[in-house]
Amino acid sequence: MAASRVLCIGPHPPPVHGQATINAAMGAAMRGRGLETVVLDTAAPSLDRRWRYRLGRLPRIAGALLRGSLLLAGGRAGAVYMSVSGGRGQGYEIAFALMGRLFGANLVLHHHSFAYVDRRSRMTALLTRVAGSRALHVTLCRCMAERFRAHYPAARRVLPLSNAVVLGAGAGPARVRDRVAGVGMLGNLSAEKGVFDVLDLAEELARRDVAVRLRLAGPFPDAATAAAVRARAGALQHVELVGPVYGEDKDRFLEGIDVLLFPSRYRDEAEPLVVHEAMVRGVPVIAADRGCIAELVGGEAGLVVPMEEFVEAAAGRLALWASDPDALAAASRAATARFRELLARDAAGPDAVAAAVWGTNPAG
Repeated sequence: MAASRVLCIGPHPPPVHGQATINAAMGAAMRGRGLETVVLDTAAPSLDRRWRYRLGRLPRIAGALLRGSLLLAGGRAGAVYMSVSGGRGQGYEIAFALMGRLFGANLVLHHHSFAYVDRRSRMTALLTRVAGSRALHVTLCRCMAERFRAHYPAARRVLPLSNAVVLGAGAGPARVRDRVAGVGMLGNLSAEKGVFDVLDLAEELARRDVAVRLRLAGPFPDAATAAAVRARAGALQHVELVGPVYGEDKDRFLEGIDVLLFPSRYRDEAEPLVVHEAMVRGVPVIAADRGCIAELVGGEAGLVVPMEEFVEAAAGRLALWASDPDALAAASRAATARFRELLARDAAGPDAVAAAVWGTNPAG
């Protein structure tokens, strides 16, 4: 029993966000490969990033450490799969890695943040040393794996695994976009996610007399941001605030747009799920160059530029696509093809993770 039971440690829905979604999906993938999972949910009570809400994780962290230690000590689990935070949350994950090492568990660490890949972190270096040379480190793309290895030589086994694999089961026929009727932003409508850059883009499109409707979907992080965005959007003719969308509403939103905007400044940004969710539907992406995004989109499925060039470059590309339906259709087909390419490239990844849990060697 112990060899086939894995402790899945990290945030799980609810609340819904990228890391929690991937944790849940990876748990399902392991169960589909004959493993039994025990979920030790460490999610904060909400998506609010203020300290009093982050501290709400502490009871869950303590409970997960206690329960995990009892299961490992009693021989009722033999492996630990855990997601890794982008900042101080790694202090908790060091404790979980130490727990796994003390009881001889097989360790798999899934990395979702580029913050400590862009720049070496002493805390991440400590985490990799505590996890040991046998631990498998899962990154989200090839470039992330290369930088991670360079910064953290204690991580001997590194496996790139695109989030496209998690979404692959839903990859069906995609509608080819051949006119720019609607352009969308989907995510937290915050400054760090680029909402004000999208509003700057709306103003630039108006100056160029490019009549493209911009649809902004997602929650606001706070009342001040909501007021500022609503004030600016209200003064612009072609901007619509949709509000948060989930489930079927989210699907309809993505099906209804022709281009996705992703001008993120977020320091942890690595491989946003919404980019995959757009591309699998044939929606080209215009994004800022953060994390794995350039590798995801490639050279034909959209446009990836430095953040400081986003507004000007996005306005130019949207103007081109608005006047040239064939160019947009080519980018639309390329988006679907790129998603399927990533899906095929990393299709064996979940098997490699399962092998690491069993204690065999999936990656060098």
